[in-house]
Amino acid sequence: MITLRKSQLLMALAAACIFSAAYGQQSDKPKRQLQFKVASGSIKIAEGYSEITHMGHFHLKEDRKFKESWINEWLTLTSQWKEMSEEQRQFILKLQNDYKYRNTARKKNIGYPFVTQASYIGTPAGTVTYQVLGVSEEDVRKMAEAVIERFDNRIHDTRKVNQKNLDLNKNVIAEAEIMLPKLERESKQLEMLTDQKMIEYAKANYGIDSLDKNKIYDYIRKSMEELASYMRLINFELIGLQARMDSIDKFKSDGNISDPGTMIKLDQMLIADEIERAGILARRKAYETSFKQTEELYKVMKSRDDAAMQKGKWQEKLEKAKKAKKSIERFQANPPKSMQPVEVYENKVFIWQVKQD
Repeated sequence: MITLRKSQLLMALAAACIFSAAYGQQSDKPKRQLQFKVASGSIKIAEGYSEITHMGHFHLKEDRKFKESWINEWLTLTSQWKEMSEEQRQFILKLQNDYKYRNTARKKNIGYPFVTQASYIGTPAGTVTYQVLGVSEEDVRKMAEAVIERFDNRIHDTRKVNQKNLDLNKNVIAEAEIMLPKLERESKQLEMLTDQKMIEYAKANYGIDSLDKNKIYDYIRKSMEELASYMRLINFELIGLQARMDSIDKFKSDGNISDPGTMIKLDQMLIADEIERAGILARRKAYETSFKQTEELYKVMKSRDDAAMQKGKWQEKLEKAKKAKKSIERFQANPPKSMQPVEVYENKVFIWQVKQD
């Protein structure tokens, strides 16, 4: 039997699938039937390249603009590039090389002449005219289709990136909603354990309970450093004491001492050293016990603080992911004009034969 919670979850997943499917359909590249109108006359251009035989132009909605700086990056990536003649491809590469040299010499971007955009007399209102050049009529057709394809690809790629980012943010939200309750429980347990350890520590360390709670961490860390230093000093002291006791034993065992009084005195020294050694060992044990207790408290406090820090990070990630998800979904539900399917004015491309000056 499906519970209410499970039912709601299934409905949410179904809605998400429907939304994703609808968005996926929206992102499909539009199918259009371009009409190529070949003019009977010819047109003059002043490009200075004898290879040019035809020029084409068409009109796109005004929001379809691109920067000339990326023209050299997209043309060879379109499906139309392989459909062009070898002469057209070589001509374009020649133009690219020529204008790269000029760009470097002039230290500015002057664009590429085989695709230009402009608004001039005859451009329908609300559109931008694109002009393309080719070494044949068929190549001009392919150039026009390549420019339009580029705009289709930009929309398609942007939608794919948005969907990928949406999925990533959904995953972050789902993971955060699992991690945050877990870290909340862990933080509470560690807070209780810290309080317990602090009470135990306060009983063995007078005055600790009077310290501000926010200063305990630094106090504990400093105490560990001091206790570790004391234990090192005690170990050095034990090494020196043991060396003296070994020397006394050596004197006694050599057999060179005949005076009974000296032997008695050496025995008394050994007894005193043993008593001192017992006191030092007792102090070391006390230091070790205190260090262990301090270290346990330190580790618990650090674990508590780490859990709180992780909780804060996940909370921040959750808020950012929710905000990003909302923004992407708003974009998907109401995409800007630039993300609408590309519209070619009257679906027409006009082709002219070129007459060189």
